[in-house]
Order: sequence, then C-alpha cells, then structure tokens
Amino acid sequence: MLELDNSSLPGNKTEVYKLPQVEIVFLLIVIVIGSIGNLLIIGSIRCERRLKNSGVGFITNLALADLAITAWYMPVVLANVLSGYRNVFEGSWLCEFTGFLSCLCCEASLCTLMFISMDRYWKLIRPGSYETWFSKRKTLGWIAFIWISSFLIALPLIVGWQGSPPLLTFDEKMMSCMWDDEVAYGYNIFLVSAAIFVPLCATGFFYFNIFAHVRRTRKKTATREIASPNGSSIRAIQKHSTVSESEEGQSSSSVVQNVRPHHSRHSSINSHKNARSKRVGERERALMVTLLVVVVFFILFWLPYGVMTLLWHHNVSALAKRACGWLALSNSAINSFIYGIMNRNFRRGYVTLIKRMRDVICCGRNMSGAMSKTKPWLCVTQQKDTSEDDVKQHSVKFG
Repeated sequence: MLELDNSSLPGNKTEVYKLPQVEIVFLLIVIVIGSIGNLLIIGSIRCERRLKNSGVGFITNLALADLAITAWYMPVVLANVLSGYRNVFEGSWLCEFTGFLSCLCCEASLCTLMFISMDRYWKLIRPGSYETWFSKRKTLGWIAFIWISSFLIALPLIVGWQGSPPLLTFDEKMMSCMWDDEVAYGYNIFLVSAAIFVPLCATGFFYFNIFAHVRRTRKKTATREIASPNGSSIRAIQKHSTVSESEEGQSSSSVVQNVRPHHSRHSSINSHKNARSKRVGERERALMVTLLVVVVFFILFWLPYGVMTLLWHHNVSALAKRACGWLALSNSAINSFIYGIMNRNFRRGYVTLIKRMRDVICCGRNMSGAMSKTKPWLCVTQQKDTSEDDVKQHSVKFG
C-alpha cells in the first residue's frame, strides 16, 4: 500500500512515497541477480578460451563497474529503505564515499561502452592498425584512462562546482547518497553531457559506421556471386587444365602426378585456414551484435534519468525520480542476461564456470581431512590437468 510521508525534512518540503513491499523485492532482485551475473561474466571470460579475444578487457571492466553498483551501492539503498526510509550512514563519511563511488562507476560504465564500440570499429574497419591501438598493453592503458577521466568528472562532488560547497548529500527522493542536483544546475549540464550524451553519441557513430561497412561488404559479396554463378569460372579453369594435360602426353603425366599430392595438401591447409577464419569472424560478429544490444538497453535505462535531471530536476516528484533513478541503476544487473541469451560462447563460459565450481566443492568434500587442510589447492590443480589432457586429446584427434 502506498504511504506518503511529508515530515522527513524541516518545513515539510519533501514528500517521500513509501512502497516497501514493492521496493524491497525490486532491490533484492537487482542485488542478487546483478552481483551473481557480473561475477559470472568475469569468471566465464577466465574459463572460456573462445572469449579470450581482443577487447575482452573492456567487457571485464564494464562488469567490474556494474558489480560495484549491484554489490555495494544498491545494498546501501536497500538498507535505507529497511531502516524506515532513513540514511543509515548519517553523520559518517561512508555516505559521501557511497555517493562518489556510484557516480564514478556509472561514468566508467558509459565510457567503457564507448571504448567497446571503438574497439569493434577498429577491429572490423581498420584491422591493419588494430594492434597498434588496441593491443593488450594499450587496452590496459585505455582502461586506466577511463577511470582517471571518470574520476575527474566526479571530482566536483568533493571539491564543489564554481565556488559551491561539496555536492554530495543524501537524497530523500532517491533514498541514496548522491550528488545534489538542485544546488548547481551547471554541474548537472556538465555531468549529463560529459558522462551520458557524449559517450552515447560517440557509441552511436561507431556502430553506425560498423553496420554501414557490413552492409557494403555484403553487397560486394553478392555482386561477386552473381558475376560467377555456381562457380562457373572455377569449372572453366578446371576444364582447361584437363584438356592441357591430355595434350601434353605421357611424359608430363608423371610430373602432374607428383604435383597433385602437393596441391591437395596445399588446398587442405587453405581450406582449414579459411574455415578457422570464418569461425573467428562469426564469433566477432556475434560479439558485436551482443554488445550493440547492451548499448541499446543502456540507453533505454539511462535516458529517462538523464532527461529528467536536465529538464525537471526541481519539479519532479519523489516517486518519478526514484523510478527513473532506480531503473538506471538496475541496468547494471541485466548485462549477464544479454550475454547469456545472445552469445553462445558466454553460455558455454557460464556452464564451464559452474561445473568447475561444483567440481572444486565436491572434490573438497571427498578429500580426507588431512589432505584438505594441508593441500587445499589439489582439487584445482587436478581439474586443470584434466582439462589440459582433454584439450591435448582433442587436438590429436582433429589434427
């Protein structure tokens, strides 16, 4: 049942709508699913070899930023609701720390999405210079740049904006520690522009060019297929070579017989390389589509809050502000679902991680007491050795 409390602040200036039955359930779902899901993303990247490709550092960084929201910030919001819609960190530096951390991680998430789109753009459109800009070492440098720039954007929360006092406070409408969006409207414009609209515009630019490139490539491929239907050119070449061989006579047939095995081996190697390149390309395209869906959901979840902050920050009701703000924060809990539904390699990674955790737990239970106390790492080592043996057997079997 909806409750209205307008006595939480002096002068009865703030109306706090209370829906504890709905809000507690919602926050619990976001916390549990978001924390477990982001841990699954990080663990699956470590377990599934098909996910250890270029750009995976940005996905890990995004999961870490989301994990900070779902495992720390949202539980604090839940504690505020459970305590009777009060600030549990009142009078403590933890309130300022929580507000600063949430702003920092949200900005890092958006900036990471921008760099993910940039990584995909360079991978597909400018592959020649990709390693120059997005090698493993450069990727770590970009991640450091993301956090440093996010820290600088959030710094006015601590030191103030254009002579104002520090902007961190407890927001009665949001039931959380965050920046005071009613004190410095200039910072609202700066924050929403630098942390939301600029990264989203850049992300849209990169993905637009990616899909334009894919469309042009498909048209060129279709044109080539129309120009040589059913491989007629290849068959003509084969027919011509057959006639030439019959005219050369018996003396050249021995040379052809010696060349054919080499040609067959060469064709087999090329076929294997082409098949492998095709599989890698399919994984890259699947990952690109998955990441595009992540960006779309990020826009859908964060755009209402960004528009509200810029246009109706003074007149918005507590219920509307809480709904928009919590919707934006709950975006940190859905990425694991998107990866699992749309990307087969992430599903494999989830299953592999869960199986390894189960095996470690079962192995620890079955070991003797002395062994489990003196060598607790034995289960993990045995499982790693078994996995390596399986990989070796698979490699020998399929060449």
